[in-house]
Amino acid sequence: MHNGVAGYGTVCPGDVRGRLISPYSIEFQFVEADFADLSPQTIFQLYQKRGNMENFIKEIKTGFFVNKTDSSAFLANKARLPLSFLAYNLIRLMKQFTFPDKEKHTLIDTIRFKLFHIAGKMTEHARQIKSHLSSTHVYNALFWEVLLNSQR
Repeated sequence: MHNGVAGYGTVCPGDVRGRLISPYSIEFQFVEADFADLSPQTIFQLYQKRGNMENFIKEIKTGFFVNKTDSSAFLANKARLPLSFLAYNLIRLMKQFTFPDKEKHTLIDTIRFKLFHIAGKMTEHARQIKSHLSSTHVYNALFWEVLLNSQR
């Protein structure tokens, strides 16, 4: 730590104009901080956790439209916000317990596209309503895996 700046990394060999002349490169990362007693690695871990939290906030704002207020009534908007938080937490739990490992970090927009944008039709016959989903859906295997995992 020197003068409030933490950083680590190695130099990437390059020519005078900054062009890369080596196939090996590691980017530099610097953080302006006022933590004189902490190591650079600890400071980067703290900032990484902060960045993760900002990503969670961004996902809930964009994926569940928390930043929108559809009603002019304060009470309606006040009721909408906890419902959005509940939906976000339910989707996070669903990802944790029912999604395959390679899909656990998928954003809500992608989940909505892969799992809910499926062509199908509803039929009503003999007092029964049935949903017929497309069998040629690109993400058909993912849909059925998540559905079967959620029934366990």
